Amino acid sequence: MKQDLQTTYQALVEQIPVITYIAELGEHNTLRYISPQVKSLLGYEPQLDITSWRSWIFSDDYPAIRQALQQSQNTGAPFQAEYRVRHADGRLLWLLDRATVVPDTNQHGFLLHGVMFDITHRKKLEKALLQRNQELSLLNQVSQKFITTFNLEQILYEILEDVCRFLEVSIYTIWLIEPNTGELFCWQAVDNRQNQFADWKLALGEGLVGWVAEHNQPVIIANTATDDRYQPQFNQTLGLTVRSMLSVPLQRKQVDDSEETLPQVLGVLQLMDSHVNHFNETDLRLIEPLAVTIAIAIENNRLYEQVRQDAETRAALLDEMDHQVKNNLSAIIGLLYSEQGKAHEDNRDVYQDVLRNLISRIHGLAAVHSLLSASVWQPIRIYDIIERIIYSTIQAFASGHNITVTITPSTALITADQAHNLALVVNELTIFFLKQAELSNPVKTELAIYIVTDAQTIGFDYRVNMNLTSTAPFNSFNPFNLIANLKQSTAFQQIKRVIEKNLQGTISLHQQQSMVIEIRFKQEAS
Repeated sequence: MKQDLQTTYQALVEQIPVITYIAELGEHNTLRYISPQVKSLLGYEPQLDITSWRSWIFSDDYPAIRQALQQSQNTGAPFQAEYRVRHADGRLLWLLDRATVVPDTNQHGFLLHGVMFDITHRKKLEKALLQRNQELSLLNQVSQKFITTFNLEQILYEILEDVCRFLEVSIYTIWLIEPNTGELFCWQAVDNRQNQFADWKLALGEGLVGWVAEHNQPVIIANTATDDRYQPQFNQTLGLTVRSMLSVPLQRKQVDDSEETLPQVLGVLQLMDSHVNHFNETDLRLIEPLAVTIAIAIENNRLYEQVRQDAETRAALLDEMDHQVKNNLSAIIGLLYSEQGKAHEDNRDVYQDVLRNLISRIHGLAAVHSLLSASVWQPIRIYDIIERIIYSTIQAFASGHNITVTITPSTALITADQAHNLALVVNELTIFFLKQAELSNPVKTELAIYIVTDAQTIGFDYRVNMNLTSTAPFNSFNPFNLIANLKQSTAFQQIKRVIEKNLQGTISLHQQQSMVIEIRFKQEAS
């Protein structure tokens, strides 16, 4: 009965897809029994004359196994290890070996009752997962480096050094297409060896670099000796023999007039190694998104440099124009002041009045130009324009008069073109009221400008209040005549035309406790 049970148990064990064994736990670990599955899993015959399974084990893994066996022998604890073994056909497989330590009643020692599982597939998955995590970590590092620096050459050097360490290669080059000639030149190479390629130009289609750039396709060369596209001059230039290569086009998407995206090749990224069959499809999947990122960075760097150069040129031209305009306006103002002193006695009052008007307007133009120049002709606050024009006009026209000015603060912006037109309007209004104040001297003049904005429009209420001082003699001044006088003036016609035509706005006049001129126009500055 006992023999039948043992036979049944053995038959059952030898049907499951694992290797079972019994081995002595000692110096030689001699096998007492190994199940027939050793033939199907490892290719060896299950013969009991196999006295040591150590010959199966991959030599690098044996020290850890020996340490685990020694610990089991010393403590009686179960044995467990994962290690590589050599299949009979030469392949390396992974085994999970688990065994229980039991007394050997016949020889007063200990035995291992163990089971071996084939975990090769699991190890491949673990390796693939580890590889993918490392790739993602590398790409994340690349992204962070692109974010934290603007030195493109330095950052590419650091990134490609990381990539070469990850792929265990030490050679790379980046070739870019010269926009003017269409030729490829070496822009960057490992250890700054691009100087060795300084005079080396490649046409599209020439060599492997030219082929990849022309066809816009990545290439993996397992052995350069069997590929006619490889140019042996690389060996001389790099000082070593290149055997395998991975070349990827650097491309970006380009949008044409039909809004279809077309690839545009900027150059080629090339990795090289001195061993045959070094690169595979997994390496290509890592390098391709990196190549796209590099291409975008190179294109952005070119655009940035172009914008910077354009900005410098524009700034230089603006500086020169500002200098010329300021000089011209200063010269005109000087000439007008000189002419003012030469007026003939018969026409002095009329002549000086004309000159004062011209001087005031030119002062206003100079003030606006100064503000816009300081803002590099970008949108400017309406408050700054109104304040500068009013005070500039008062200083040029009536600096000694009894005048107070109030302007409500505002951060609302207007464009440079609106600023020029608005300056003319404010200047003409201020000159008109200063003249009215002169005619009724002594009069206390109060100017109050309330800036008004909403979602679509911007403007201001120009309020004027004139009162006779207590020492003023009787005269015919009537503040209610201001609206009529303004409407009848040539200045008002010019103001109205500028507001309606140039600013596409509206102007209205009415009398409250003070005279009010309401001006509104469309907001254009954001």
